[in-house]
Formats: sequence, C-alpha cells, structure tokens
Amino acid sequence: MISKKEDLSPPDKENLDRFVKISEAARIMGFANYNSVNHMNARGQLKLYKMPHKNVKRVLLSDINKILLRQRFIDEPDALSPPSKNKRGRPKKFTGNCN
Repeated sequence: MISKKEDLSPPDKENLDRFVKISEAARIMGFANYNSVNHMNARGQLKLYKMPHKNVKRVLLSDINKILLRQRFIDEPDALSPPSKNKRGRPKKFTGNCN
C-alpha cells in the first residue's frame, strides 16, 4: 500500500522513453525515407517493435539516440590523427549493432 504522497508523483519526462514511427525515425537520423531504417533492422543494427493488435512497427527513441551518439563519436576526429584532405563524397553509413 502506498502511504507517502511523494510516491504518487508523476514520472520524470526526461527518463521516459517513447516509440516513434519508422518515417519519423528516418527523419531524425537524416535519411531520405523509411527504407533505410528497414535496412538497418535487416542488418541487426536497429530493433523494430510491433505494436499489439496493430500491423504497424515502431522504433524506440532511446535506440535512435544511442545510434546517433555512437555515430557522433565515430565522426569526431582524434587529436593525434591528421585531418582528412577530401571532405566530399558520400556520407558514412551507420555501423555497429544497437543493443
């Protein structure tokens, strides 16, 4: 039984996680369309969740944030390595698994 009034306080919104649509996940990660998110799922880099009683799939926002943080750390140049000469061309693809 809950006896304290503090136990009934609403949860902190910063610690909550939510599901987003596949197209919204693609937009957040900077992809042109949702097919890239489906390809990441097929490669095992991103997990898609099927909503109960519906035929739709969603992505956890925390999984997207993990991938973006990991990609930002990969893209940051080290102080010891020389800067790359050519900045043109295709951008790097996301690498690694999201677990």
